Amino acid sequence: RPPPGEKTHPQSPQDPCREHGCTLSLTCHPAEYLIGSECCLRCSPGSRVKTHCNEYRSTSCLPCMDGTYTDKPNGLEQCTPCTNCTAGSGLKFNRSCTVTSDTVCELLQGFYCIYSVGDDCKEAQRHSSCGPGQYISQNGRFLCEYQSSGTLSSFILC
Repeated sequence: RPPPGEKTHPQSPQDPCREHGCTLSLTCHPAEYLIGSECCLRCSPGSRVKTHCNEYRSTSCLPCMDGTYTDKPNGLEQCTPCTNCTAGSGLKFNRSCTVTSDTVCELLQGFYCIYSVGDDCKEAQRHSSCGPGQYISQNGRFLCEYQSSGTLSSFILC
């Protein structure tokens, strides 16, 4: 196997697949991505593909624009838009987006996470409010249940 970035040609003129129409499975080096029948070098985090490689040239990359990012080596034609932490979605900013990392949001008080990617909450919902003597039977559920007899509850902390 040649080193990453060195051009290889998966089919030679003597290749039986060329004559019989079978399909070759091409595996690229981890530092490369497959486009067509070429293994191209990935762009570094914080950048995206401007032009894919071909048999004559290597991949050319462009930096991500403000408000977008890529967090790992990639073969993407567009950087990923940064997450927007809005109060309307129950979130606030913890750490701003950079060209190599997405925004990190945190929950507003009284909200719980309903959609996350890894450890990052992307969407939240307000907790239920229960009446005196009730509690939320399962965190994040909109189901209030009465306390068992002998206990008293007039408020809830989620």
